[in-house]
Amino acid sequence: MEFYRSTFKTVLFAIIMQITIASCTPSEQMLDFSFEQQKAGVPFTFAEYCKETYDSIYLIFPYDSEEGIQILPYRMSKSLRNESSCTLDDTYTTVLFIRDGVVEAYSRITYDKAVFTTPALPEDIHIYPFDQQFVISGEKYKEVSLYR
Repeated sequence: MEFYRSTFKTVLFAIIMQITIASCTPSEQMLDFSFEQQKAGVPFTFAEYCKETYDSIYLIFPYDSEEGIQILPYRMSKSLRNESSCTLDDTYTTVLFIRDGVVEAYSRITYDKAVFTTPALPEDIHIYPFDQQFVISGEKYKEVSLYR
């Protein structure tokens, strides 16, 4: 009987530890954006598409430095950090939504929805305020750039 009590306590402790660790690990919400209603030439912000408010957004472009993404100073789950580091897939741009230094949401915007143009966006700048304005040029091929 003592063996079963000891085993039960060990298993219970392990379960409690897993729940505690899981609750401390960031879990980001996946956001899906469709820019179909967005008119070309009309400035927009991601705030218009989000239910939540964030401090900033961080854009991860195809072919960004994988090492640079690994050392981003934002708290995020290991799986998202690893997935975001695979920037050789040039069919999407990843947008991280950050609040208080924590990535709370993200979106992978595929090129069939919108293409973020790096020539119009400075390559050394990836972080923008949440209310940063962007603009889409073109109706069919939606090319997104900073609104200036």
